Amino acid sequence: MAPVSADSTLNPPDELHHDAEATMKATLFLKIQAIYLGTIGAASLLIPQAAGSQLGGLTAFDVFVARSLGAVLITVAALNWAASSSPGPVLRSALWANVFMNVTLGVIDTTATVTATISTSSWTGISFHALFTIGLLLYLLRSPRVGAARRVNTRGQQTSTDET
Repeated sequence: MAPVSADSTLNPPDELHHDAEATMKATLFLKIQAIYLGTIGAASLLIPQAAGSQLGGLTAFDVFVARSLGAVLITVAALNWAASSSPGPVLRSALWANVFMNVTLGVIDTTATVTATISTSSWTGISFHALFTIGLLLYLLRSPRVGAARRVNTRGQQTSTDET
């Protein structure tokens, strides 16, 4: 039976509180990433020359690619924002998708920077990919049930868990 507080309300077990707190942090983190991606996406879509100026001179093809990437980033930002308020499996899938995106783009950007395909000023963006990857993995690996849907009975006891 769950502990009862002085005001006679039921307190959920600490494990449920920890999981809810981890899920709340993960949703906030996903919203922060959505804002970042939306900002970078909007800049790439609307003002590609300014957004890509640190990468070197942009050709007409570079502007085309920047605008296309900007549209994709805005789409991912919108999906992240929507997923941040979604239950269990959707949230967890969005977190893993963002790990994949950040690792992949981090490797691509690092390779392009090291081979001098793009300027060394892109290390800032690479750092953001690394920070987002670390943050996402911390949420996913430290709290394996982040985003897991839980059913709690009226006594505050866990009755079942949807595995994700």
